[in-house]
Amino acid sequence: MIRPLRFAYPAGKLASLLFMVVTLNAAAVEAPLPKPAAPAPAAVAATVADPNVAVEALQYSLKPLTKDDLTAELTAWMGVLKQQVADISTLQIKALAAQGPEKEQLVAEIAKQQNQRTALLDRVKTVISAFKAKGGDAAVQEKYLDAVSGIEVKANDAGGAFTLMHNWLVSSE
Repeated sequence: MIRPLRFAYPAGKLASLLFMVVTLNAAAVEAPLPKPAAPAPAAVAATVADPNVAVEALQYSLKPLTKDDLTAELTAWMGVLKQQVADISTLQIKALAAQGPEKEQLVAEIAKQQNQRTALLDRVKTVISAFKAKGGDAAVQEKYLDAVSGIEVKANDAGGAFTLMHNWLVSSE
């Protein structure tokens, strides 16, 4: 024999309780989940917009930046330098196969690009200095600078070597 269930609550209170459970359950289903916290925006390099900026102006621009800001700046400046070095390497490869006036033109362009690279190196060193002053470690970047700075002169190309050395001597950098 099945016994009927008996509740100790009056019917009105039971109905109210049932209504609250259903309402809370429905609200929980329809309630939007909280959005995860948005990641902090990545620092954007601002000083690299003008790679020909005066070194002194660059120093003033870097002064208020945090280490995180300077990380972005250094990455951007290293990218500009890497592209400059790649452009010089491309010209040097072309000069290997060139003859006569074409070779002279390429060697002159290489010298011009190397002067620009020297100026760019000064700016990258300025950014590295600011980065290190705020606690950054730039050992890898400094090794790269050491590897890509200087002028390469090939002993087997007297004309090209003379042009490179002449342009280097008369360079403002």
